[in-house]
Amino acid sequence: MNLAGRSSAVLALVAGSLVCAQPVDSLPSYRIQTKTSGTIRVWGSVQMGGLMQYWQRGFSKYQPGVQFENHLNGALAAIAGIYTGVADVAISREIWPVETMAFEQAVGYGPTAVQAATGSFDVPTKSDALEIFVHKQNSIAGVTLGQLGAVFGGAKNGRLWGDLGLTGNGRTSRSTPTDTK
Repeated sequence: MNLAGRSSAVLALVAGSLVCAQPVDSLPSYRIQTKTSGTIRVWGSVQMGGLMQYWQRGFSKYQPGVQFENHLNGALAAIAGIYTGVADVAISREIWPVETMAFEQAVGYGPTAVQAATGSFDVPTKSDALEIFVHKQNSIAGVTLGQLGAVFGGAKNGRLWGDLGLTGNGRTSRSTPTDTK
């Protein structure tokens, strides 16, 4: 598939994924302008595999000559697959600043992201999420987002475990791994 054909196919795939955001009846009927063929290389998170299969089946009804090559090896590989030229589509979580910088360094311009789906906070393994872990011997019951902001933002009120609500042994120990002045 040539680059123009591949780009059109990728845009159609992404546009087709956005259908979920509004009632199907409100969309104009899709009319095939050009039949295309070739392979679309998809890199991304394995958690997106099921959704990708639905999208690909739907796309194949309109463009049966297009095949998909899925490499769902993880979110970290997705964006790198695009800027190294081995992927045509990256299916992943929100792009991280360091990934944006790498993309810009490699290709000379910033990436464009299209939100095609959102995650789920209450279904395990169905959304990439940031998590905070403490050692099993730490007796703290929990922390708030504000407290985490203080710890990771270097605030004076987040340096000790006692600042986060820990009482008894350990409350005067540092909550951060490095000494802040």
